[in-house]
Amino acid sequence: MGIGRVTLILYGLLMGLGGIMGYAAKKSIYSLISGLVTCAALIGAFYWAKTQPKNAVIVGLAFAVGWALFFLKAVLGGKRMPEMGISAVSALAAIFFLIALYKSS
Repeated sequence: MGIGRVTLILYGLLMGLGGIMGYAAKKSIYSLISGLVTCAALIGAFYWAKTQPKNAVIVGLAFAVGWALFFLKAVLGGKRMPEMGISAVSALAAIFFLIALYKSS
């Protein structure tokens, strides 16, 4: 299993867990839905990576960059937690996805 597939499953599970934790802590339906939708998409990409690994990693990269930028905006706006942690995890996932794309070419 390559770095792209491992990153897809771990990042997906972390995002799903984050959505559940956001709902449990703040009763945020937005956190729950966005976390679970992201989780489902990334786990779907994980299975898709068996046949088309490059495309699946691109999907993961798109989610990681999107969430990193979304939460980075909140961090720069003065919010620190949990936005800073999610932004850092998403940026780290994006780096791993880029490494996976580099290795596949």
